Amino acid sequence: MVATRMEWGRLAALWAKTGSRRNWHPLWAHVTDAAAVADWLWRLGLAPSFRRAVGDLFPGGEEDGRLLLCWLAALHDLGKASPAFQADNAARAAITRLNFTDLPENLPGRRTAPHSLVSAAAMVSLLEKQHGWSRGQALWPAVLVGGHHGLFPRRASPWRRAGNRPFHVDQT
Repeated sequence: MVATRMEWGRLAALWAKTGSRRNWHPLWAHVTDAAAVADWLWRLGLAPSFRRAVGDLFPGGEEDGRLLLCWLAALHDLGKASPAFQADNAARAAITRLNFTDLPENLPGRRTAPHSLVSAAAMVSLLEKQHGWSRGQALWPAVLVGGHHGLFPRRASPWRRAGNRPFHVDQT
Protein backbone atom coordinates (compact mmCIF):
# COMPACT_ATOMS: atom_id res chain seq x y z
CA MET A 1 0.00 0.00 0.00
CA VAL A 2 1.39 3.39 -1.01
CA ALA A 3 0.26 6.47 0.90
CA THR A 4 -1.05 9.43 -1.04
CA ARG A 5 0.33 12.94 -0.54
CA MET A 6 -2.70 13.81 1.60
CA GLU A 7 -2.18 10.72 3.79
CA TRP A 8 1.51 11.60 4.25
CA GLY A 9 0.47 15.07 5.38
CA ARG A 10 -1.82 13.57 7.99
CA LEU A 11 0.83 11.11 9.15
CA ALA A 12 3.31 13.96 9.63
CA ALA A 13 1.16 15.24 12.52
CA LEU A 14 1.74 12.12 14.63
CA TRP A 15 4.18 12.65 17.49
CA ALA A 16 6.69 10.27 19.08
CA LYS A 17 8.33 12.38 21.78
CA THR A 18 7.51 15.69 23.40
CA GLY A 19 9.22 18.22 25.60
CA SER A 20 7.70 21.66 25.90
CA ARG A 21 4.60 22.66 23.94
CA ARG A 22 6.74 23.67 20.95
CA ASN A 23 9.33 20.93 21.32
CA TRP A 24 8.22 17.63 19.80
CA HIS A 25 9.66 14.92 17.58
CA PRO A 26 7.40 13.54 14.83
CA LEU A 27 6.83 9.80 14.67
CA TRP A 28 8.06 9.57 11.07
CA ALA A 29 11.39 11.16 12.09
CA HIS A 30 11.74 8.93 15.13
CA VAL A 31 11.28 5.69 13.18
CA THR A 32 13.65 6.94 10.47
CA ASP A 33 16.24 7.82 13.13
CA ALA A 34 15.86 4.39 14.74
CA ALA A 35 16.40 2.62 11.41
CA ALA A 36 19.46 4.78 10.68
CA VAL A 37 20.97 3.99 14.08
CA ALA A 38 20.33 0.28 13.54
CA ASP A 39 22.06 0.51 10.17
CA TRP A 40 25.04 2.27 11.76
CA LEU A 41 25.13 -0.32 14.55
CA TRP A 42 25.10 -3.17 12.03
CA ARG A 43 27.87 -1.70 9.91
CA LEU A 44 30.17 -0.27 12.60
CA GLY A 45 29.08 -1.52 16.01
CA LEU A 46 28.78 -5.26 15.56
CA ALA A 47 31.70 -7.62 15.19
CA PRO A 48 32.17 -9.01 11.66
CA SER A 49 31.93 -12.53 13.10
CA PHE A 50 28.50 -11.72 14.55
CA ARG A 51 27.30 -10.22 11.25
CA ARG A 52 28.50 -13.35 9.42
CA ALA A 53 26.76 -15.64 11.93
CA VAL A 54 23.47 -13.76 11.52
CA GLY A 55 23.94 -13.57 7.75
CA ASP A 56 24.28 -17.36 7.61
CA LEU A 57 20.63 -17.57 8.72
CA PHE A 58 19.30 -15.75 5.65
CA PRO A 59 19.29 -16.42 1.91
CA GLY A 60 20.59 -12.88 1.25
CA GLY A 61 23.35 -13.23 3.82
CA GLU A 62 24.55 -10.28 5.87
CA GLU A 63 22.51 -7.79 3.83
CA ASP A 64 19.30 -9.58 4.86
CA GLY A 65 20.44 -9.45 8.49
CA ARG A 66 21.08 -5.72 8.22
CA LEU A 67 17.70 -5.12 6.60
CA LEU A 68 15.94 -7.15 9.30
CA LEU A 69 17.60 -5.15 12.07
CA CYS A 70 16.68 -1.85 10.39
CA TRP A 71 13.10 -3.04 9.78
CA LEU A 72 12.60 -4.07 13.41
CA ALA A 73 14.14 -0.82 14.66
CA ALA A 74 11.91 1.25 12.38
CA LEU A 75 8.75 -0.55 13.53
CA HIS A 76 9.54 -0.62 17.24
CA ASP A 77 7.25 2.36 17.95
CA LEU A 78 4.44 1.50 15.55
CA GLY A 79 2.10 1.60 18.58
CA LYS A 80 2.78 5.32 19.03
CA ALA A 81 0.42 5.88 16.10
CA SER A 82 -2.42 4.51 18.26
CA PRO A 83 -5.17 6.82 19.50
CA ALA A 84 -4.30 6.06 23.15
CA PHE A 85 -0.74 7.30 22.68
CA GLN A 86 -1.59 10.25 20.43
CA ALA A 87 -4.27 11.52 22.83
CA ASP A 88 -2.01 11.30 25.87
CA ASN A 89 -0.40 14.73 25.38
CA ALA A 90 -3.16 17.36 25.33
CA ALA A 91 -1.24 19.96 23.30
CA ARG A 92 -0.15 17.44 20.63
CA ALA A 93 -3.56 15.74 20.64
CA ALA A 94 -5.24 19.03 19.72
CA ILE A 95 -2.94 19.37 16.69
CA THR A 96 -3.32 15.69 15.79
CA ARG A 97 -7.12 16.10 15.84
CA LEU A 98 -6.83 18.68 13.04
CA ASN A 99 -5.63 15.81 10.81
CA PHE A 100 -7.47 12.92 12.46
CA THR A 101 -10.90 14.27 13.37
CA ASP A 102 -11.95 10.85 14.65
CA LEU A 103 -9.36 10.88 17.48
CA PRO A 104 -11.52 10.42 20.60
CA GLU A 105 -11.46 13.04 23.34
CA ASN A 106 -11.48 10.64 26.29
CA LEU A 107 -9.22 7.64 26.08
CA PRO A 108 -7.79 5.48 28.84
CA GLY A 109 -4.27 6.62 27.99
CA ARG A 110 -1.05 4.97 27.06
CA ARG A 111 -0.54 3.42 30.50
CA THR A 112 -3.57 1.22 29.91
CA ALA A 113 -2.48 0.40 26.35
CA PRO A 114 1.34 0.69 26.34
CA HIS A 115 2.69 1.57 22.91
CA SER A 116 5.13 -1.34 22.97
CA LEU A 117 2.31 -3.87 23.32
CA VAL A 118 0.20 -2.00 20.78
CA SER A 119 3.21 -2.17 18.43
CA ALA A 120 3.33 -5.95 18.85
CA ALA A 121 -0.41 -6.42 18.32
CA ALA A 122 -0.44 -4.11 15.29
CA MET A 123 2.53 -5.91 13.79
CA VAL A 124 0.81 -9.31 14.07
CA SER A 125 -2.32 -7.88 12.46
CA LEU A 126 -0.43 -6.19 9.62
CA LEU A 127 1.73 -9.20 8.84
CA GLU A 128 -1.23 -11.59 8.89
CA LYS A 129 -3.82 -9.51 7.07
CA GLN A 130 -1.74 -7.52 4.60
CA HIS A 131 1.16 -9.88 3.97
CA GLY A 132 -0.36 -13.34 4.45
CA TRP A 133 1.96 -14.45 7.26
CA SER A 134 0.76 -17.18 9.60
CA ARG A 135 0.29 -16.35 13.29
CA GLY A 136 3.49 -18.24 14.13
CA GLN A 137 5.47 -16.35 11.50
CA ALA A 138 4.12 -13.00 12.67
CA LEU A 139 4.68 -13.59 16.39
CA TRP A 140 8.47 -13.65 16.52
CA PRO A 141 9.06 -10.14 15.12
CA ALA A 142 6.04 -8.86 17.07
CA VAL A 143 7.42 -10.15 20.36
CA LEU A 144 10.79 -8.53 19.63
CA VAL A 145 9.14 -5.21 18.81
CA GLY A 146 6.79 -5.51 21.79
CA GLY A 147 9.71 -6.02 24.15
CA HIS A 148 11.74 -2.99 23.11
CA HIS A 149 11.47 -1.51 26.62
CA GLY A 150 12.63 -4.76 28.21
CA LEU A 151 9.23 -6.28 29.05
CA PHE A 152 8.28 -8.84 26.44
CA PRO A 153 4.62 -9.64 25.75
CA ARG A 154 3.46 -12.84 27.40
CA ARG A 155 0.30 -14.51 28.55
CA ALA A 156 0.36 -12.96 32.04
CA SER A 157 1.05 -9.37 30.99
CA PRO A 158 -1.04 -6.68 32.73
CA TRP A 159 -2.46 -5.60 29.37
CA ARG A 160 -3.87 -9.07 28.78
CA ARG A 161 -5.34 -9.18 32.32
CA ALA A 162 -7.15 -5.94 31.53
CA GLY A 163 -9.18 -7.89 28.98
CA ASN A 164 -7.27 -6.95 25.83
CA ARG A 165 -6.18 -10.05 23.97
CA PRO A 166 -4.44 -8.96 20.77
CA PHE A 167 -2.34 -12.10 20.47
CA HIS A 168 -1.26 -15.19 22.32
CA VAL A 169 2.37 -15.99 22.91
CA ASP A 170 2.96 -19.62 23.81
CA GLN A 171 5.90 -19.68 26.22
CA THR A 172 6.19 -23.45 26.49
